[in-house]
Amino acid sequence: MGCTICPPRFATRCSGARKSAPLVFGYLVPALEPFCPAVGVAFATSSHLLPDYRPLATPWVLAFPPFILLSVLRLRPTLCWLSGIVSSIGNFGAAYYVGWHGIARVIGFTVMQTAVLYFALILLVTGVLAAGIATEIRTYVEARLAGEYLASRSQLPDQ
Repeated sequence: MGCTICPPRFATRCSGARKSAPLVFGYLVPALEPFCPAVGVAFATSSHLLPDYRPLATPWVLAFPPFILLSVLRLRPTLCWLSGIVSSIGNFGAAYYVGWHGIARVIGFTVMQTAVLYFALILLVTGVLAAGIATEIRTYVEARLAGEYLASRSQLPDQ
C-alpha cells in the first residue's frame, strides 16, 4: 500500500517545487506491485494444506495476472515485461517459502512442481502479451495526438 501512495505524493511535492520526480519511481512502483500477491501466497497460505499444494491452492495466486495487466495502462511495454518477470520471480520465491522445491525427485517432477513451473511461465507470457497490447494502444494514442496537433496547427490564423 505504501509503495502505491508514497510516489504520487512525492511527485506532487516535486511538481510544487518545480522539480522533476526521479525516473526510478516510474519503474519502482510497477516492479513492486506484483510482489503483493507473492506476499499473500507466502504469508497467508493455510498451514492445513500439504506443502506441495500450498503454492497453488490459495486465492492469492489469482491476483498475479491483474497486476500484470494493469501495467498496460502505463503505456510502457518495458514495464509490462518487467511486471511479468517480477511476477514470475515473486511466484517462485513465494512457492519456495511455503515449501515448494523445484528439484526433481528420483521418479521425476511431481504434478505440483510442474504446475508451479507452468504457472510462472504463464505469468511471463502474460507480461509479454501485456507489452504487445501496450505497444498497440500507445501507437493509437500517439497517432491520435499527432492528428489533433496537426488539426490545431492548421486552424491557427496566419501571422
